[in-house]
Amino acid sequence: MPSDSTRERLLRILRQKGPQTVAELSRDLGVTSAAVRQHLARLQSEGWVEPAGLVRGTGRPGRTYTLTAQSERLFPQHYDRLALELLEALRRMENGEALLRRLLGLRRQLWWERYAARLAQSSWEERMAALLAIFEERGTFPQLAPLDEGSYLLTEHHCTVGKVAARFPELCDEEQQWLSDVLQATVERRQCLALGDGACSFLIVPRSGSAAVPSQTAEGG
Repeated sequence: MPSDSTRERLLRILRQKGPQTVAELSRDLGVTSAAVRQHLARLQSEGWVEPAGLVRGTGRPGRTYTLTAQSERLFPQHYDRLALELLEALRRMENGEALLRRLLGLRRQLWWERYAARLAQSSWEERMAALLAIFEERGTFPQLAPLDEGSYLLTEHHCTVGKVAARFPELCDEEQQWLSDVLQATVERRQCLALGDGACSFLIVPRSGSAAVPSQTAEGG
């Protein structure tokens, strides 16, 4: 959330009370209307606040302001906590370890369905470029370095599920397996952020004859 205390309070008021006029915000914040307008203008330019409509009263109609959909990211989110609780609950069930592996296998199948077509390129250079773009979209700050004899080193400098992967390293295993399956390559994990390394990295070695991505129909790989 923006660090300025007045801006934080303004955002909190909009979150708690819904659309507010400049006059209402000025009263609640204890600052002038001009100051409120300055804060609103900046927050609107940053995409956190937007006009919501007009309120008619005894005087001139007052424009109201509300939070945008993307402002959700400014407030505490506990998706990692939810994921940890759900996975821990699953693990405690009867045959929990097998159920966890099955669940993660189905997640890997979803990745396959989402990305396989983009990776079905005729050349390894094109496939690696597509892979790099996918990891960029996933926000892992990837780098891809070609090595000798046609192999590659994929490095991810950020893990988007780091807190969960630290407790459930099976997530890392599934990513490695997905890379191996979708690329038809031998994939060796060299580093892992969840295990305390400075990055996640994979050595990708193409298998002979793996010119195109095959179809996959079996559930979970």
